[in-house]
Amino acid sequence: MLIGHGWPVAYHGAIVASPDAFYRVLHATQAFSGVAGIIAKLVGNTISQPLGERALDLSQLPPEIVDHQDWPVKQRQGPVLVVSKSAVRSATYSFWTTFTLTTDKNRYSLQFYYLKRRKILRYLKSIGWSF
Repeated sequence: MLIGHGWPVAYHGAIVASPDAFYRVLHATQAFSGVAGIIAKLVGNTISQPLGERALDLSQLPPEIVDHQDWPVKQRQGPVLVVSKSAVRSATYSFWTTFTLTTDKNRYSLQFYYLKRRKILRYLKSIGWSF
């Protein structure tokens, strides 16, 4: 489910939630501006990491993810940051601020669509995320 477009605002793109991970897909225009390299450095990217936080290209995601009927992103190439559920140490939500994922390495503030917050929170709980 597409839940927002921030994380942080400077790196605009789709935020997609699934039962196993959050995916932060940068818009294609940012892929060429060096933002992908910055995200990879923040995460300590290695594509061979089986779990955790990974920065990679959309084309490297398994077909069962990008070809799934609920996958809302149309682009097929460009940087994506994957934060797996197993890497998340805490997930918190504040009505006045954001939904925050904390891992051993980083803290991510996700900005939901304002008018869809209730629906998004219900969806996240239904797929197994607790906060």
